Amino acid sequence: MISSTDQTNTAARSFIKSIRSGSNPHLTFGTTNTERMRIDSSGRVGIGTSSPSAPVTIKSSSTSGSTSGLLLQGNSNTNTIVAIGEKSTDGGRFHMYDGGVEKIAFYTDGTANHISAGNVGIGTSSPLS
Repeated sequence: MISSTDQTNTAARSFIKSIRSGSNPHLTFGTTNTERMRIDSSGRVGIGTSSPSAPVTIKSSSTSGSTSGLLLQGNSNTNTIVAIGEKSTDGGRFHMYDGGVEKIAFYTDGTANHISAGNVGIGTSSPLS
């Protein structure tokens, strides 16, 4: 185990642990004495969960927020490019941005879906409106 503790605040401990528990060894990463990420014996990565069920599992951090799941930012700045999060309880939301401005949003409950730039066509490669 690798551990780091702030001399003035023992609760602010960061750690990396390798656990060899029976047939389920895993590697954990944590901050403030709380596990934040795990790599299990199958190589699955869990962020915010200790039980990843896919190659990468991200546990939502809130019940309604575009940044509650996955956020991609620009290479030369911190502008959001894509955000995937939870919308209400067990619903999903997907946002795409251009220059930090939201241009596309889709919600699984159908509320406030929009495309604010360009035209969308179904069955055509040159939509008019």
